[in-house]
Amino acid sequence: MLYVVLGILGVIVAAALAGNVTLFSFLAAFWIYITGIILVIAGVASLFSREHRAGMIVGLSVVVLGVLYIILGVFVRNPVFLAWLIGLSLVIDGMGLILYE
Repeated sequence: MLYVVLGILGVIVAAALAGNVTLFSFLAAFWIYITGIILVIAGVASLFSREHRAGMIVGLSVVVLGVLYIILGVFVRNPVFLAWLIGLSLVIDGMGLILYE
């Protein structure tokens, strides 16, 4: 049932975006801010949830990369750089998990 509702919602959004470049641009910019905010929230959660020092440093670096993601999202025209930032934050978080073990 949920998939049907999501499918219908997707068709409605696609019909609204067809030919409406301004709305598409707004939604893309909004998504960049949401992604940056999620990175910051994940970094803060990691900062307070891990007891060891490496985990806290990883959390702080993910917060910094989230803020950098939001700032670069405004100025960068090529989204590959933003994908590199997300990948870098995931690699740093994975290294922090490996150092914990």
